[in-house]
Amino acid sequence: MATLKYWKSVLQWFFILLIIGFLLYTLYMNWEELKGYHFQISWGYFLISYIFLFLHFVLVALAWGLLLRALQRPGVPLLQALRIRTISDFARFLPGKFWYVMFRIHLCKKYHLSSATIAVSALMEEFLNIFSTLLLYVCIFFLVSHATLSSYAFYLFLFLPIPFVLMHPKIFQWFIHYIAKLFKKEYVASNIQYSYLLSLLSIFFLAWIILGFGFYLMAYAVSPVDIRLFLPLTGIFAISWAAGFLVIILPGGLGLREAVLGYLLAFYLPVPIAILLSLLSRLWLVSGEIFTAFIFRFIK
Repeated sequence: MATLKYWKSVLQWFFILLIIGFLLYTLYMNWEELKGYHFQISWGYFLISYIFLFLHFVLVALAWGLLLRALQRPGVPLLQALRIRTISDFARFLPGKFWYVMFRIHLCKKYHLSSATIAVSALMEEFLNIFSTLLLYVCIFFLVSHATLSSYAFYLFLFLPIPFVLMHPKIFQWFIHYIAKLFKKEYVASNIQYSYLLSLLSIFFLAWIILGFGFYLMAYAVSPVDIRLFLPLTGIFAISWAAGFLVIILPGGLGLREAVLGYLLAFYLPVPIAILLSLLSRLWLVSGEIFTAFIFRFIK
């Protein structure tokens, strides 16, 4: 078992280094072109982008708090839910994608919520979060014409009825009941209405639009980007996050998210700028998480 765990870790970091190495190699091959750009970082736009990054994390945490309250009343006070959600999010960078759930369970102990309730809330949150990124990408690239990216949006559009059906409370409850039975865990029943889940989905949708504008400002701070690219950059950033999240073997989607982001950005921006922004986006996102968690850390 220890040997298997060792080789899994080796394989995991091999893929991470391979992907990041590819990005750095691409940046190196385009270095001469990159040097031709006269960079002068606009710190004002860069700092303002963190306001939108902060608002994104707050909205997502708020949606989780509302979801938790619907699953088991009285749930957690919303201000405390913001604190727990933002602090526990750092565990996402550990392999396995489940440590942050354990951290949330630990932080929610004093509110007498069952472990199963916290786990179900995390599962539903991730479903709604990923679904919102797919929905946002489809909406944007049905509005913004681009041969390749719009074709991707069309294929995703064909599959959108599936998550709309899966998020129906009766279907989702059946799935939770099956998982609980399979792992011999407590079953969490709820009376969440379909309309309530749709309203939570709209919060995630709005959160991604806000984050997209923050990403646009971050990109503009590095290299002037036309405001007309705000929507395409938002859709691209959202779908790259989803791609990184869905690959379980990579902690925090490290490497893959940047690769997808750099590839898609290159449809609108020069390749060296696209790669540079994809690498900076990780630092921007993580530093924003640290900033948000630091603020809520002192809330009692």
